[in-house]
Amino acid sequence: MVNTLETYSEKLGFDYTIDVNNIYDIMFNQWIVFSFLKKDSQYQDTLEMTDKEAAFLLSQMEHFQTFCLSANPFIKHEYYKKTFIRLYDRINRCDSVKQLSHILMIRTKYEQMSYLNILDGNKYQEEAHDIYDLYLNHSLDRKAWMKKMEKLSFSVVILLILFYKRDNQTEWCSWNDIVNDSMEDAFLEVLKSKAKGCSLEEMELMNDVLHQIKLPMIDFY
Repeated sequence: MVNTLETYSEKLGFDYTIDVNNIYDIMFNQWIVFSFLKKDSQYQDTLEMTDKEAAFLLSQMEHFQTFCLSANPFIKHEYYKKTFIRLYDRINRCDSVKQLSHILMIRTKYEQMSYLNILDGNKYQEEAHDIYDLYLNHSLDRKAWMKKMEKLSFSVVILLILFYKRDNQTEWCSWNDIVNDSMEDAFLEVLKSKAKGCSLEEMELMNDVLHQIKLPMIDFY
């Protein structure tokens, strides 16, 4: 609890021990959300969410309300019920982890991937050229792209997503950000279609990659 409140103070720039107006909402919201996220776990060391947990919460909103009302009977009390309904409505209006971060405390960790040594041109040709050529093949129509996507391994699909994220400077940090991106682009529609077919395990892996890896900008073609 203290860790969550200290993060809250850091984000808003005031001492939570002095300004206590919002402490009830903060702790209630985090506690209720974690009763859902950690329903299969008996231990947690913080009430702050990770980006992965935030993305999972957004993808499971159809189950969130039902579970919380059954698992936390005290919510039936009128006072707590109003707080919960307010929380549910706010989360339900969020389309991305970034929007959710204005409501809940989310830990952020972002690492940029960089090469320790200059990438040898021959090595690039061997390991990356075919995949990047595939990505740049704008002559393919949507149907042809979908057919190719079906044959690609999940790791290659993630790499294509990282290429797209870098080249279009999107702010994706989760699976949910991809499927809810409203930009009109034929290749994006193919990526979204592929992402929507992901299993939970693949979705979590994609969230980890988007959260932790940022491709360097292109220095040559």
